[in-house]
Amino acid sequence: MEKFEIIDVEKIIPQGTKEIGFREFDGCAKLTEVDIPNGVEVIGDFAFRGCRALTSIVLPETVSTIGFFAFKDCTALKSVEIRSTNIQIRVGAFDGCTSLEHIYVPASMLGYYKNRKNKIYQEKVISIK
Repeated sequence: MEKFEIIDVEKIIPQGTKEIGFREFDGCAKLTEVDIPNGVEVIGDFAFRGCRALTSIVLPETVSTIGFFAFKDCTALKSVEIRSTNIQIRVGAFDGCTSLEHIYVPASMLGYYKNRKNKIYQEKVISIK
């Protein structure tokens, strides 16, 4: 997959994209916003690692995998919305997200996240209203 071009500090991912690849946006320190279109199925390993200005992310229902350390060290990330009810979240996906306040998930998945051993899910998960 080709690397996407940065347009100012917003990243545009074309419709029809199925996967955001390995290290696709790794280290894009000025990236503040990204629109992940419906149809994306995989957020690759380290895909957004070190995107220190990214403040929120919405993952559409089509996302089935969040890769290893996909959002690691996104220190400004405050909220994540996971719309999928069938998703695999790999180890360290949100490690180092020191500003993370909430992870919004479908109501039907609330118990699943609250029962995970990872403290980040137990403390930060809220049902999508």
